[in-house]
Amino acid sequence: MTPEQFSYGTVALGESAQSSSAVNLTNSGNVNEDFSIRGNPASDGATTWTLLASGEGDPGSNTYVHEYGVGSSGSWIRMNPLSATKFTTGVAPAGTRDLWFKISLPTASDTLGTFTTTIYLVAEQH
Repeated sequence: MTPEQFSYGTVALGESAQSSSAVNLTNSGNVNEDFSIRGNPASDGATTWTLLASGEGDPGSNTYVHEYGVGSSGSWIRMNPLSATKFTTGVAPAGTRDLWFKISLPTASDTLGTFTTTIYLVAEQH
């Protein structure tokens, strides 16, 4: 995965931002792989923002939305905080997929600061 980390920069409450470049996933193994993704809460160490899954509404107080897009599809899919979602199958050895990310911040937060989150990407044999 390249890069391994990225930042949205400064984003105001109630606003959205997209990654400035794609994250490239490469199948470095010798069998076809399926790729899955899972999101997580975000925290600044004092306040935790709950990640809203599909169907759970829009961001509100201490809740946010984190989405991904595959390649240049132009469509956004919400990350699920409870289980990994398979987003591509049968990626051949040395094959790649580009992921773009979008975050929509809460409309209100108990604290203001630098919030971090982890995105889990899983590759498993097809």
